Amino acid sequence: MFLDMSKLQAIAIPDEVVMSKIFIIREQKIILDRDLAKLY
Repeated sequence: MFLDMSKLQAIAIPDEVVMSKIFIIREQKIILDRDLAKLY
């Protein structure tokens, strides 16, 4: 199965939503896999 890229639409997620999911642990920015899955 192939996707027709010309028919895909971009969906904008507000920066505030993404930034609220980012944590800094040991000086590394991370996002939890469950939060990443919700964004998709």
